[in-house]
Amino acid sequence: MNVQFLTNERGENTHAVIPIKLWNKIQRDLQKQKLKESLTLAFKEVKLAEEGKIGLASIDELFK
Repeated sequence: MNVQFLTNERGENTHAVIPIKLWNKIQRDLQKQKLKESLTLAFKEVKLAEEGKIGLASIDELFK
């Protein structure tokens, strides 16, 4: 993997330059992780609602 670093005048790394294919893979992986987290939370909320522990929002409330 070819990663390059840009530094400031003090020699501190300030930026990393990575191949676009790697960047695209990172973006896809992050999107998948966010989707998994959202679905996990949604299933937990449905379970809590089925148990009567929380109420679910109406469709009107969701799109306010």
